[in-house]
Amino acid sequence: MHYKRKYLLGIIALISFNAVGVSWPYDESTLLNKMNNTYSALESKTGACMDLSERKLVSIQNDWLYSQDELKQKIILLVVSRIASERCVEEEKTAYTMALMNYTSETEDKTYIDKWLVLNKSLYTQETLNLLSDVDPEKIISLSKSTELSKPFDPRTAYELITPESK
Repeated sequence: MHYKRKYLLGIIALISFNAVGVSWPYDESTLLNKMNNTYSALESKTGACMDLSERKLVSIQNDWLYSQDELKQKIILLVVSRIASERCVEEEKTAYTMALMNYTSETEDKTYIDKWLVLNKSLYTQETLNLLSDVDPEKIISLSKSTELSKPFDPRTAYELITPESK
């Protein structure tokens, strides 16, 4: 009798829980809201990082970069600029990606993740990658950590700083 009572109370509690409409942490609307909120935060941070890329660069001191031919300098600065921009939004991008993965895995709705994959496809062509094939990636990473280039910047402005006229 005692077990029947607990069983009956459990069923009533379950029905009440569903009737009240309490959001389970993994229900679709909760996951979608989390995904939308983290995407809004990512958009906001991306805008702030884009604003930061408009800052005035003072100088770039890197003998290795100066030793590269002009085309490689341009490409290297473009890559370093992308690294700096990615670093700027890393926390928000990670949060959105996790929310997106949670939403997709729980709902099996791949609409958002398919769009995300397209947006995050590499911007580098095979030709660009071939031009950098003999460049040590560690040199690019090291350059991306330099004081002047560790935050988002405009690669065109950076290139103007290292042209022969400015040396």
